[in-house]
Amino acid sequence: MLSPEARDKASFHAYPAAIEGPKTSYSQPPGTNPVLRGFPLVAAGWAAAFISPLAGFLWNNAGFGMLRRIKDLNDYAPRYDPTVIPYNIDDNTSLTKPADVSYRDIQGPKSPNSSIGAYHAAYETGQISPTDVAKTLLDLIDENARHKVAFLSIVKENVLAAAELSTRRYKEGKAKGILDGVPVAIKDEVDLEGHPKTYGSAQDFTNPKNATSWCVRKWEEAGAIIIGKLNMHELGFGTPPPSTIAGGENTTGNNPIAGTPTNPHNPNYYPGGSSSASGTTVASNLLPLTLGCDGGGSIRVPSAYCGIYGLKPTHGRVSRSPTNPLAFSTGVTGPMASNMADLELGYKTLAIPNPEDRVSAMFAPPPPPSGARPRRTAKDDGKTRRVLGICKPWFAAAEPSVQSICQDALAYYRSSGYEMVDIDVPYLHQGKVAHAMTIMTEIGSTITDIHKFTPSNKILLAVGAKTPAQDFLLAQKMRNLLMSHLSYLFQKHPGLLIVTPTTPNLGWPISTAADLAHGVSDADMSLRSMTYVWLANFTGCPAISIPVGKIEGKRREGRVPVGLMAMGEWGDEESLLEWGSVGEEGSWGGNINERNRMERAEDWVDVLGIAKRR
Repeated sequence: MLSPEARDKASFHAYPAAIEGPKTSYSQPPGTNPVLRGFPLVAAGWAAAFISPLAGFLWNNAGFGMLRRIKDLNDYAPRYDPTVIPYNIDDNTSLTKPADVSYRDIQGPKSPNSSIGAYHAAYETGQISPTDVAKTLLDLIDENARHKVAFLSIVKENVLAAAELSTRRYKEGKAKGILDGVPVAIKDEVDLEGHPKTYGSAQDFTNPKNATSWCVRKWEEAGAIIIGKLNMHELGFGTPPPSTIAGGENTTGNNPIAGTPTNPHNPNYYPGGSSSASGTTVASNLLPLTLGCDGGGSIRVPSAYCGIYGLKPTHGRVSRSPTNPLAFSTGVTGPMASNMADLELGYKTLAIPNPEDRVSAMFAPPPPPSGARPRRTAKDDGKTRRVLGICKPWFAAAEPSVQSICQDALAYYRSSGYEMVDIDVPYLHQGKVAHAMTIMTEIGSTITDIHKFTPSNKILLAVGAKTPAQDFLLAQKMRNLLMSHLSYLFQKHPGLLIVTPTTPNLGWPISTAADLAHGVSDADMSLRSMTYVWLANFTGCPAISIPVGKIEGKRREGRVPVGLMAMGEWGDEESLLEWGSVGEEGSWGGNINERNRMERAEDWVDVLGIAKRR
């Protein structure tokens, strides 16, 4: 957390002016879009791709022109880049290389999944070796269709070679650190030498330099074993049919091309997307840590649906160079894990600045992980305010069952010493439209040949390409308005975290098996699931999703997890990590809601146990 004292000394690059935004009311327009599947979806995709005037009609019918009617935008200049960088803060104990990262396991209730610390302890004591684990995982993936569908690319000889090197280091007492030998995997949206990149599509987007993204290299340099590249929704994009204003991320994880991973907590539900397999592999205990990417909730939504922890960092903090993102001004890369200690370790290794990346290089290195301290509550420090901001009309957009358990979580935070304040955020619906227009236009400007993609993405790419410059600039004015208002809130309430449910809906049920095979487009549900997550992407703020319990699904086919999200000030991941750690004990210890406490996934595999029995 940036304390008032530290904040006075800190200087920020490109911090927005603190301007309170206009007073507006919030309402979520009712959905009117049909669900498209099968032939109607194929026909709509074909028509949008080949009939140019139709794409223009759909753009207008989607309501993107609504920003022209907002007179308040005349008072703001366009702001395309949401990067805000705190620097020159005391960094005497900051991390500059993976070997600096320290870690010890959590004290207190946590997920039953195997932690990074458990892997390291097993290697240190000689119970098993990284080679044992690598062979176990490769066998599990080969033999189990549910695990196999999670991976788009595995190079077995590379996995085994890395495991052998790690095994040798442990035998010689020269392990690189806590991550040495720990199995991880990365979303197929970043680059890994020797692997193709498809973005979950049937197309080849492999970096011609055959390079590895900086953030992935940091995990490799720490000794982590990259098992492979993980499944995702095609382009991390999709689902809206004609007349939708949803856009950007796909929030189901449905991929009719590469297959769709199902939710380990409940196979009748989607895992969330677009970092779908990054979520399922952690939730099922196959892996302790994965890499996701997030342009409109794509780390946080699958984290919520799969009952795990996911961090969307401040825009620009984590370098993915030399990978060029599909959506420059909204997309980031971050970690997903089954507990907060692993999430923190993964993030702080990823966030080591890249001196050759002009944005990443401006960030101060992250402070070391907190280590094995007793779980800290807000009551432990009377000097720094810990404030949770609640925008009540926005919060109330969630389903009653989601609201109920999230309110229980807020009560737990209040009892832990957090202060609650009411806040307002203007133009929440219109801002979501501006975000959708921006990410659709960004991806549409990168992907020019749209004819080889799934029908829903043909529609989105065609519509995104029709955005007039005037309207794109209006969207960037809306971004400036929202960032300025957030700046006002952060200065009015130092230490503020804005808290909402991660999604307003209780998971996303799979309607039919045919939808998994052929795809489906449910614009209204996609739009609804992004009710809260888009704001952090559009304004560049960091945000985190944590599980707060499991509730019986609407179909009475088993329970599904519920996520709670906090969004912090630019550069203030530390407050989010502390907030997540406080909530972790409540979720797994039953202090938030005993009846709906978190529990391990139904589809759960004991990798360490199997490796020990080899």
